[in-house]
Amino acid sequence: QSTWGSLKSRQKESIGKMVNLNQTKTISNNAIEEVQWKILVYDEFSEQIVSQLLRKGDMRKNNITLYVQISSDREKIPDVPAVYFVRPTMENIRKISKDCENGLYESFYINFTNPVSRPVLEEFARLTVQSQSSSYISRIFDQYLNFVCIEENLFSFQQPNFFTDLHDNSKSNDEIETLLDELTNSIISVLVTLGTVPVIRCSRVDEISKVVAGRVEKVLRILREQRNGPLSDSVIGRIQNFQRPVLILFERSCDLTSCLKHPRTYQALCDDILGINLSKVKCDVDGKTQKYDLDTSHDQFWEKHRFDDIPTAAEMNEKSVQQWKQDSKTMQVNPEAHANAALLDSDVTNRLTTAMNMVPELQERKNVIDMHTNLLTSTFEQMKNRKYNEYFELEDIISQRQLSSQERDKLIELLRNPDCGTAIDKTRLILLYCDSLDPVRVQEELRFIEKVVGDQPAINLQPVKQWVSMRNYKTASTLKSGKESSRSILAMAESVGKKVASGVKTLIGGEGNETPLTQIVNMLLENTNAGAATESEIHPYFDPKLGQSGNQPPQNRRKEPFRDAIVVAIGGCNYAEWQSLSKFAKRPNSSGQTRNIIYGGTSVVRPDIILSDLTQLYKKQNPEQPKTTH
Repeated sequence: QSTWGSLKSRQKESIGKMVNLNQTKTISNNAIEEVQWKILVYDEFSEQIVSQLLRKGDMRKNNITLYVQISSDREKIPDVPAVYFVRPTMENIRKISKDCENGLYESFYINFTNPVSRPVLEEFARLTVQSQSSSYISRIFDQYLNFVCIEENLFSFQQPNFFTDLHDNSKSNDEIETLLDELTNSIISVLVTLGTVPVIRCSRVDEISKVVAGRVEKVLRILREQRNGPLSDSVIGRIQNFQRPVLILFERSCDLTSCLKHPRTYQALCDDILGINLSKVKCDVDGKTQKYDLDTSHDQFWEKHRFDDIPTAAEMNEKSVQQWKQDSKTMQVNPEAHANAALLDSDVTNRLTTAMNMVPELQERKNVIDMHTNLLTSTFEQMKNRKYNEYFELEDIISQRQLSSQERDKLIELLRNPDCGTAIDKTRLILLYCDSLDPVRVQEELRFIEKVVGDQPAINLQPVKQWVSMRNYKTASTLKSGKESSRSILAMAESVGKKVASGVKTLIGGEGNETPLTQIVNMLLENTNAGAATESEIHPYFDPKLGQSGNQPPQNRRKEPFRDAIVVAIGGCNYAEWQSLSKFAKRPNSSGQTRNIIYGGTSVVRPDIILSDLTQLYKKQNPEQPKTTH
């Protein structure tokens, strides 16, 4: 077991304390407790946080009688306290101060998702004093909860535009600074929720992660030094000195292939084909759109089989169907099977009692079975119609070696076939293929492919051209300068996955094959070369508990392996990497122990999102010239 348990359980515990006016809730069995009903007011982002943690029943248990958006029109309820849970923005504090001025509620408990800045707090004080409503404010809290837990140990910062903003040359330094500040605050929120001060690792060729690592280290030092601060030794306990995790920062452009390959497993395919949004997925059933909730804490089948390949998941679902039918038969009462009338009455009564108790459970099981049957059926149909097997075969080869002449011909034939996959499927394959080529050959191949797909205007090659441009520029910039540039977009060198993973490529769904990120995580958890000078150069090492800040020399580094890791994908995480990391965590390490891995990123990205982001960047860097008339 890890020191902290699951991230979701820790965040739920913090939210529970918050909605109970930041007091630890205790229930006495010997006395009648006075119920304190409350109203919960949140903004759009914090609603996403709460919705993943508290259901309607949980709201009632915590005496929340009403929960509403801060932007909605709300009636005055002057005899009930309100718990506000919002981001610390000027817009939100103006709305809160207006509510105070109007005396909407009895008292106000203000909770910010992350620490409020001095200018925002001063503006809030000015507004409430001006309206003479400051007496309504009971308490103000910084909650350090600026992230959304999708699963027990999977999180998102809900920053969907991060990748494009980060690599947009037109962004000013101030805009990039704001972007990185928000990311740093979110990472700090995860660490405070866990109550841990980790060692921080990143890659030398990933400049943006080095910048973020330095910022996170600086904030952690401040929080440790604060008396009774959220990460001071007096609060988190000195046991953390002996059971510290490693925080691993990874920038998305170091490996796009893991996001673009056609996956084989249930969860990744559901996201790839249907699109999962905060554990919700939509599926067409008999011409009607059904919305399903894929919650690992309430759906045992999803928890157990979401990482299985599709045939295995379908087989296990069929077993669930047969088990349900068998259990349903036990509810049937057959009086003719009993000869003794006295025994019959007793047996019938027992059977009826058992049946009545089983009805809700059986109905719930049937609902889950129907949901997964529909999801699996819809996914199978899409895979068949889009000929995923053709893509699997080619992508597996591309991920391991260069295509032979015959294999290249097969790829061109697939691109020409209008019935083999969608335009997005083909763009993904083209990008994967071009990513495997050297900078000289890739331009020649792109020109040829452009002619091949010329009669299919839906196939968009702009994201491929943008990625090739970014990759080639990174390589040229590194060779020219001999070191990384400080500007984020110019700082990316060649793929960390290729450089660090010793040439072993991604094979999603293949047994024993791992994504480049998983291999990096494995290396940094084992920590075998911690004292080597080359390791010091390749993977900078930051430790907020040591006297000096910045990248630590080899002699100052921990030499023992780590068991716990928090992995942050800057620019977007995905379900393929989550599956790879989860399976890796269950395998024993060199000491015979399993690992504990928490994974997340600025947002959860799908292939269509990645291609759209690259297209946006291409258009910004290659604006269309206005047509001139003669």
